[in-house]
Amino acid sequence: MLDLGETPQKIAVCLGIDAATVYRHLENYQTNGRDKFLEGNYVGYWGKLSSFQIVELRKQLKEYL
Repeated sequence: MLDLGETPQKIAVCLGIDAATVYRHLENYQTNGRDKFLEGNYVGYWGKLSSFQIVELRKQLKEYL
């Protein structure tokens, strides 16, 4: 999107993230290059729910959604 001329602020709004995140990913890409950027070493945040709470949440979501 940056290559298409979009601003980091607009990209952030479109993706539902903070503009600082766009800038951080851009810096990472520019610093490390495409191959390193695409390695996929990202580890997602699992949140603060316990395994039991996740099971219960899944039950609720299946029942009500």
